Amino acid sequence: MKQVFVSLFALIMISWTCGKDEFISARNESCEIVVITQQGLGCDLWGIKVDGRIYPAFNLPDQYKKEGTTACVEYVLYEDMRNCPAPCCGGIWANIKSIQ
Repeated sequence: MKQVFVSLFALIMISWTCGKDEFISARNESCEIVVITQQGLGCDLWGIKVDGRIYPAFNLPDQYKKEGTTACVEYVLYEDMRNCPAPCCGGIWANIKSIQ
């Protein structure tokens, strides 16, 4: 009987953690209203402001590079592993998948 409870508990934990990963990736890939900004980035970088945090993005289209513009953006956050003087690289960046 003890093995049944342990197996059931393990199965519940595995299914819960798998479902949690799907929720996180779905949230990152859904269209979200963001503000386009260059403030605080330096190095002539442009980025997106999400929930008060600014993430630089290399692939932001030129037609959206206007301070304070809002857009619906599909993006994925990633850790930039390049080694150069901050804030020109390193840290968490946004990869723009689509923008409207």
